[in-house]
Amino acid sequence: MFGQPKEDMRVADYVLGLMDAEEATFFEREMRRDPALAARVADWRERIARMDEVEPDTPHAQMRRRIEDGLRRRGDNIIALPTAFRERTETRPELSGWPIVGAACFAVGILFGGFCVWLLFV
Repeated sequence: MFGQPKEDMRVADYVLGLMDAEEATFFEREMRRDPALAARVADWRERIARMDEVEPDTPHAQMRRRIEDGLRRRGDNIIALPTAFRERTETRPELSGWPIVGAACFAVGILFGGFCVWLLFV
């Protein structure tokens, strides 16, 4: 959609049903007066219709079995309890040391700054 003229964006909004009733009514009036606009609307409708003709990609049976087996091994039930929405109860050990590292870096910075100030005045 990037680089499309603004008029094509309006046509796409109309075809996809993204305009409110008032905008759609105004656009339909405009379309009756402008045959080029009506042709663009027909073109966009054809583009959208072609998308419906394409069958969605489904994984092969072997791949689907591997995915389902992997989910069962982990104990995930993606229908009843999606992992993305499960509340985390365990701590995150991979991040537990960062506060200590941050405090150490801060302390080293303070000591280095103090050393630099001491060198200036000595």
